[in-house]
Amino acid sequence: MNRFPQEALFDRLAAAGHLALELMSPLAAAIAAFHLSAEHRVDCGGKAGMSWVIEGNAATLMFLS
Repeated sequence: MNRFPQEALFDRLAAAGHLALELMSPLAAAIAAFHLSAEHRVDCGGKAGMSWVIEGNAATLMFLS
């Protein structure tokens, strides 16, 4: 697998004023299709599942800062 240039990340393109708005609708459609096709997990849903996601994100952000 090849890594693509970090300058191609959407946050960097947006900061540089080079993120085309016409990319947003296809991106949203691709993300929605991905989520619709994902396997449903009953073991990580509800409040416990959301807490797990939030705690994982918080830990990652603390690590990065």
